[in-house]
Amino acid sequence: MLFYSKVDAASSVVQRDLKELEHTMGAENLQVNSHDFFTDVGGRNAELPKVGKVPTVVINGAILENPSKNQIFDKVNDAITPTPRSSRSDFLTEPLSKLIYDALASRTG
Repeated sequence: MLFYSKVDAASSVVQRDLKELEHTMGAENLQVNSHDFFTDVGGRNAELPKVGKVPTVVINGAILENPSKNQIFDKVNDAITPTPRSSRSDFLTEPLSKLIYDALASRTG
């Protein structure tokens, strides 16, 4: 999500960078929602992520104020790259039924 202003040059640069990234990745793979910060709708949309400056890009909850093209690319890449889950090594050594029985027994005893 992009929060921008029509009156500053930095917003124009970030808009251009996002359009370039969208073109590179394909519009079907990257959706950019843009909001003019100084409109009623843009101001309301900026409240939840607590945006206070423009240009600001919000990607998966990460708030980037006046980001470079590389910062935007890195955050988008992080958002679309799956993170492997860690494997758990703490397996149950006793049957689950015995653990439940012992837990219930300790409550009544």
